[in-house]
Amino acid sequence: MMAQYLEIKAANPDHLLFYHMGDFYELFFDDAAEASRALGIELTKRGKHLGEDIPMCGVPVRKADEYLQKLIRCGFRVAVCEQTENPAQAKKRGAKAVVRRDVVRLVTPGTITEDTLLDARANNFLTSLFRAPSSTTEPGEIFALASVDISTGEFLIGEAPASDLQGELARLSPGEIIAGEELAQEARIAAWAGQAGASLTPVARASYDSLAGERALKETLGLAELAGLGAFSRAELASAGALLAYISLTQIGRQPALRLPKRMGARDALAIDAATRANLELTSSQRGERRGSLLAALDRTVTGAGARELAARLSSPLTDAAAIAARLDGVSWCLEQHTARAQLRKRLRGCPDPARALARLTLGRGGPRDLAAIRDALGAAEECSALLREAAGTAQPAAEIGAICSDLSTVGPALREELEAALGEELPLQKRDGGFVRGGYNDDLDENRALRDDARKVIAALQARYGEQTGVKSLKVRHNNILGYFVEVTAANGDALMRAPLNETFIHRQTMANAIRFTTTELGQTEARIVSAAERAVALELEVFDALLERLSAQERELGEAAAALAALDHYTALAVLAEEEAYVRPAIDDSHAFEIDAGR
Repeated sequence: MMAQYLEIKAANPDHLLFYHMGDFYELFFDDAAEASRALGIELTKRGKHLGEDIPMCGVPVRKADEYLQKLIRCGFRVAVCEQTENPAQAKKRGAKAVVRRDVVRLVTPGTITEDTLLDARANNFLTSLFRAPSSTTEPGEIFALASVDISTGEFLIGEAPASDLQGELARLSPGEIIAGEELAQEARIAAWAGQAGASLTPVARASYDSLAGERALKETLGLAELAGLGAFSRAELASAGALLAYISLTQIGRQPALRLPKRMGARDALAIDAATRANLELTSSQRGERRGSLLAALDRTVTGAGARELAARLSSPLTDAAAIAARLDGVSWCLEQHTARAQLRKRLRGCPDPARALARLTLGRGGPRDLAAIRDALGAAEECSALLREAAGTAQPAAEIGAICSDLSTVGPALREELEAALGEELPLQKRDGGFVRGGYNDDLDENRALRDDARKVIAALQARYGEQTGVKSLKVRHNNILGYFVEVTAANGDALMRAPLNETFIHRQTMANAIRFTTTELGQTEARIVSAAERAVALELEVFDALLERLSAQERELGEAAAALAALDHYTALAVLAEEEAYVRPAIDDSHAFEIDAGR
């Protein structure tokens, strides 16, 4: 086992290795010493290596998220090592074969998806930074940034001059920044990353290749060409390619469900330097808290996704008057529709976070509750779409609201109906625990569950039939750990079962002082079915889970659009509530520099 551990650790020298053993993740050697200090847990020892005691500490699997959160906050990166086969498979290679294990995920500050490790009301971006080659047409340094929140699929690409880079990083507030090794070593980059609250990770310079980035974008987004998304510079493609490669590396080949990338930068939003952003306290106060910020003063959203949308828009003020007017039209329409707005907010309140549930599912970390979150969110989307259409019958909706209504209907009811039919009422956290598929959904599963749960009834029925067949009323079907299930009769009745015609059914197994034990072909087959029924039931549930996940994957893009539409709708209705509460007046926005206020307060 230690040989296996050392081999896996050698492949991940820069990460603490969470090595799954039974109900614990174990850490050994220097990893154990560092983790025990960071987590405040006891350092013990287990066995010897090269004549020395092996330091060891461990954390329970069921509480791993709590410990991961502490380690990530302390600046550690963690490699999670899981079993890739079960003990029965290992025994086929030999009695002392070690169960195969491998790293299934590298946990870094920018690649977290667990709800327990994330702020529901804030994005967690992973940002790739690349300095564009110098150009005679555009003097000065230009940096290309590509950012992904893998917990929601949001994808941003853009460029910024060196003078605006610090402000851009402050706006994004990423959990982690990756950069080429040379760039990452520059003192100003490290300082700006620290001021943005991000961990800075150096990656190979060769990762920043524009041609490879273009191929990776096409493959990840399922597009033949990128022209429909706008014109990306070679630097932007290089930065995006390095970002996607890093995600693939940390997720061991898996890619999250990404939305189509949005452009960002000075052309699309107001550039605000880091110092001004801090002084304005847009999303956090100067104490670093949400409380006391402009965002906290304005936020009336009822979902985490809506709060993230509000924060993103507040952090990136638009500079186009027409786009600003379109957003104000959306708020005005929601303000006027009192009844519809109240009904929409009632339906949105408590709505799950489908974007984060979808991200966990596509990365192989999701469970039955994430499927239920998708189901419930789709139900909310259908009801909100119906409410918007009903309100549109009396008042033509603004363009932004009309687009939201359209996006809420992209998935259709079939997927929700399938999830409702498949998922039970009470759902476990992990799919491996089973018990999440509704009875009546799968006949084979129902049969195995019945056999697993009603084994006593099955055996009692066999006992009654055998007693009637032999005429031995005292006949019993018993069980022990050595023989399994067996038929037992008194010694006086044993001779009859060993003579024709009963000896064709009953096979002698053991003679005791006062009893004789038999088996039958049917009893052996029933025992095998009972023993395997529980395993078979779980296996069938996992097949159902995979089939449902495949259905979700086929509509991944549409689900992302519906999730974004729910967030935008929450944001618009929340701003309408704010305007009503505070008696706000809609401003008249144009392209001039005039700033006129009448009867202000």
